[in-house]
Amino acid sequence: MTELKLRIPKVLALVLLLSVLPLALVSQAAAGSPGFSFTTFELGRFDVPGVKCPGSTTSCFNVNAEPQIRADPAGNFYASSEYLPRVAQCSIALDLLNPQCGGTGAWKSSDNGLHYVTLPSPNTITANCSSFPCNTSFSAYGGDTDIAIASRKNSDGFYNVYVVSLERATGPLLTVEESTSRDGGQTWTINPTSIQAPLNDRPWVAAEGANKVCVSSHNVGTFFEILVSCSKDGGATFAQVNTVFDQAHLTWFAPGNTQGGNIAIDPANHVIYDTFDSIVASDAEAMQCVAPCSNNFHSVWVAVSIDGGVSFKDYLVYSNPNVNIGYNHQFSQVSVDKAGNVYSVFTDDHNAFYSFSTDFGKHWSGPILVNHSPSNTAIFPWSSAGSRGKLDIVWYGTLFDGTATPKQCSQQPCTPDNYPMSADWFVYFAQTQNALTNNPSFTQVKATSIVHSGGVCEAGVGCTGNRDLFDDFGVAASPTTGLASIVYDNDQYLNTASDPPSPTCTQDKTNSGACTRTDIATQTSGPGIFVKPKGFEIEREDLELSSSNKPEFDIEVSNTDTQEITSLSVQLNGLNVALNWNPSLPLLPGATLSASTTSLPLGLATVIGGVYSLTVTATLADGSTVTQTFSVIQTLLVGPF
Repeated sequence: MTELKLRIPKVLALVLLLSVLPLALVSQAAAGSPGFSFTTFELGRFDVPGVKCPGSTTSCFNVNAEPQIRADPAGNFYASSEYLPRVAQCSIALDLLNPQCGGTGAWKSSDNGLHYVTLPSPNTITANCSSFPCNTSFSAYGGDTDIAIASRKNSDGFYNVYVVSLERATGPLLTVEESTSRDGGQTWTINPTSIQAPLNDRPWVAAEGANKVCVSSHNVGTFFEILVSCSKDGGATFAQVNTVFDQAHLTWFAPGNTQGGNIAIDPANHVIYDTFDSIVASDAEAMQCVAPCSNNFHSVWVAVSIDGGVSFKDYLVYSNPNVNIGYNHQFSQVSVDKAGNVYSVFTDDHNAFYSFSTDFGKHWSGPILVNHSPSNTAIFPWSSAGSRGKLDIVWYGTLFDGTATPKQCSQQPCTPDNYPMSADWFVYFAQTQNALTNNPSFTQVKATSIVHSGGVCEAGVGCTGNRDLFDDFGVAASPTTGLASIVYDNDQYLNTASDPPSPTCTQDKTNSGACTRTDIATQTSGPGIFVKPKGFEIEREDLELSSSNKPEFDIEVSNTDTQEITSLSVQLNGLNVALNWNPSLPLLPGATLSASTTSLPLGLATVIGGVYSLTVTATLADGSTVTQTFSVIQTLLVGPF
């Protein structure tokens, strides 16, 4: 919620120009694609745990905003959103200071996103509340929430759930709070200092394994470095704090020339990705911008760690040659598919784009334009990656085109901040099944009815216009069904069974903060993005330098066929790897086995950060074979967790 967006003065005053489309590749609208449909509804009150929505209860409303969502490997969805009651005791001037106005809401769906149940708040002390607002709730936290889910079960048989937020009551922006649930969201443990450096803004969180969780934030106290802090014990301690800016670029980025995006971890190989935008993309620009310069945030970067977050190397995703273009529009975002391919999603305040990397963030293809008419404007994009090359992207979109009809805006240049009331915004959803090409086919649909009309301010707490949609929203896809669930903001008065108004929202207050709440749009038909490959699936492929200073290769394979796998052969860079499988072959349908070795093939010399070809061939009971090829990167002492 608090995104300060502090910049050097000339950048603050910069006139934002719009992108020139020929600079980007263009996706194609899919012809004759299967129909997509969504069911939409409002989440329940964050301070009444156990409420199931949609339902007949009178508590199926909320006053939360700026949500995020993730799915666990079993297909359960978890969402979080910050509490923003628009009532007298929680005025805009006080809601950062009054602990009765803080807190984070959390919800869980165990039926593929068709209903969500309110969980106990991750960071709020709340009595049973029968009235609204709840005068007995208390939280020192709740600003800028994000959520992450473990990729493996803990010792109690649950996937850890992690929620982060900013401290807000005793010192706004002072610390980043992290809450952990080890029992599916029923109880929470709070760690108030996951980033052990003061003055933070916009935290993000990612997780892998049973107990590893990493938090990132834009740190004001270190001249706006982006810091990452990791825990190996499920959030109990965060001893490790490091910058994502490498030594080659530290002087480029450290003076506040960046805006941070989210953090992601590939659970198959432990690689960490953290994305950000910068006004600098070259040595010449860095020299020019030692003093305040007029560059906008025209470059998108991804920082990559192959040693568990101890150090990072920064890679340029894309730099627009027009330095007046800005991609700092809440926020650039990174996601990873099951095959280890990486996706960067961003917007120039007019269109949404994505780029992709097939070598762990070292090199990038794109940018590729995502949105098409009737979404002539696209802001706040977010993605969820599934199986190899399968990608969902959501954004707020409108038919209004500020570049085509600029005179209809109240100010110039015509940007979403000053769009006219005729600009109706919807949640758009686009899916591609071939994201790893420069000419992908996208199916684009409206996932919701109107969620807002008019201008959308994107300046964080510096907004002077309408900020009802806040700064971001999210999408996640179920690994079991492949279908998506979207969590988003809505400021429209509806008064329907599935979307009743809160006590602060009346018909005359539609399209205002009094009606802002968090809603859900769950996909009920159309293709998904998680598809079991024929024959087998690689669940983990990990090449890392072991404690004995030898390269160690680990692999885990599951049988996705209807018949036994009788043999498996594995090659690295075309050389056979001898493995002892546990359990031994044959592998029954639905079963999983793994192997580990430090005896790599003679003639294969590996280096830290090196990328190698992995080829796996399975022989099935009927004698047929299935071969899959991947890339694997050698990391440094990072797992398992």
